Amino acid sequence: MNIYTDASLNDKEKIAGVSAVFVPTNDPHSVTCYNTYCSVSKIETAELFAIAMALSLIKPQSDQTVRVVSDSLGALKKIQRIFHHPNQTQIKTIKDLTQQKIMYRMASSFSKVKEMDFSFCYVHGHQHKVAELTDAYYNAIADQEALLGRMNGEAIKQQEKKMGTGICSFLSTEERMILEQENCMIVSPDKISFHYENLEKTRTVARRHPQKLSVRMVHEFCHSR
Repeated sequence: MNIYTDASLNDKEKIAGVSAVFVPTNDPHSVTCYNTYCSVSKIETAELFAIAMALSLIKPQSDQTVRVVSDSLGALKKIQRIFHHPNQTQIKTIKDLTQQKIMYRMASSFSKVKEMDFSFCYVHGHQHKVAELTDAYYNAIADQEALLGRMNGEAIKQQEKKMGTGICSFLSTEERMILEQENCMIVSPDKISFHYENLEKTRTVARRHPQKLSVRMVHEFCHSR
């Protein structure tokens, strides 16, 4: 399974759309898209949020390989720092409390899929004239889905401002889950790797082994209103 995530931030309104695009390895024409929104002020936080949402949607399957592709190098590096060689103290170096919550949410998801093989890969975003069925192609789809999520969040926020319902009712289901996430053990899959081949200087982080539009689009909005 290949998963492409992205985020789109409205700096002024402090709201971001986030997306996850699922593409089966054996059926690259079958695409399932998810998007929602969150109230954040940093694009990196939104990118991390998108990845955490994607991980929470994975169903445990033994021997399945999952490849997560993002155009946010900062988000991937931060995930690598916490989960490539997991311990219980490294997460405290993240000063942003929302990002901490997101990392704990990832750890909770990883604890349910430990036997699956995960790789996190970087792709350059906003490429022009991309070939179909490539990482850049699906990244462009994720980018559009994130934009849809942001626009939906902006519309809901404006509507609730007029109604005077307050920020609490504005939160999406996914953001509530992040904010309610309790601190937990930092665990990682038995197999996890990080790849940055698309940078100017080719680099691949070693894998950590365990010791022992002909595309079918399915839009599913994760929030519940």
